Amino acid sequence: LNHRKLAEFADLYASPHADMPVRIGNKEHGMVWRNPVGIPAGFTKDGRGAETLIRGLKIGCLELGTAPFYYQPGNPEPRFFMNQDATTGVFSTTNRFGFNSEGIVPLAYHLWDIRHERGGDAVRTPIIASIGPNKIAVERYEEDRDLHALVAHLMKAFSVILPVLQPGDALQINISSPNTPGLRNLFERLLDFLMTLKKRIVALAELCGLPMPFLILKLSPDMADDQIRTAVSVAAISGIPALEAFNTTVDADIKARYGITETGGVGGDPLRELAERKLDVVMDEIEKGGLDIDVIAVGGITEPEHALARLAMHPRVKAVQINSGIYKKGFSLIRDILAAIHAHQSS
Repeated sequence: LNHRKLAEFADLYASPHADMPVRIGNKEHGMVWRNPVGIPAGFTKDGRGAETLIRGLKIGCLELGTAPFYYQPGNPEPRFFMNQDATTGVFSTTNRFGFNSEGIVPLAYHLWDIRHERGGDAVRTPIIASIGPNKIAVERYEEDRDLHALVAHLMKAFSVILPVLQPGDALQINISSPNTPGLRNLFERLLDFLMTLKKRIVALAELCGLPMPFLILKLSPDMADDQIRTAVSVAAISGIPALEAFNTTVDADIKARYGITETGGVGGDPLRELAERKLDVVMDEIEKGGLDIDVIAVGGITEPEHALARLAMHPRVKAVQINSGIYKKGFSLIRDILAAIHAHQSS
């Protein structure tokens, strides 16, 4: 790590309002972000560049992955596209990565290195490790519907990454990606899936002499409203302390409206309206059920006012994550969002 270059990067992009801690979770289990702005999975899949993002940008939280247990090449390249309409300024990203990854072991090594580099930093930015199944495991599940076999597959990845996490870090469960065929079908058996997975994670943590990790479930904006309500209730009942809402969309109407022809999940400006509408459903279900679960808002946040609007939707929306917005506005967007949040809190 080149400390001079890192200092120069921080001078350009780091916010003077970086230290605005926020607790995310339920009554039993919480994690504390340095501030309410993080970067989701997909921006750095294996941890490369993490030190720059953590110490140079002073983000609230960094999510790594999504990583499956085994190496897999993902979908054929090209698989990431950006477009900005010259007339309207609408900016979109489309990805069809398909969990391309070297696998969980390289991610664990990078995470270990990050911790070693950071040493005794006075302020510790938490890290979320996003885990998903290999494509071949999902294909086998689609054939035999053996939920226990799929959970056993996922546990291989959890068993590698769990000992590397530090207190305050988290594990995110990604079954919402549109780029692994059949993956989202797991929401049809969400209660059985979460209860089985959580039981195995509890046993693993006890075996390793480690605390139960903070778990996050990521939701898809393409779920029907009743599916979203069920998923939110099931997650809360299962003791999941936080949700990420949402990732990318494959909605055909949105793609047609914005002239997006590439296969894959769409992010950026075209996702914002759908993400906000579906987040309303999430918050309504939390409110009606009195559910003890927090939300990290994601999707279509490309301006500071978008972040403020998302955080204002409900007291249980505790933080936002920015991905496509960085490609549109650069790293300065995070600094500008933190400035807007600070000004709002101070008013």
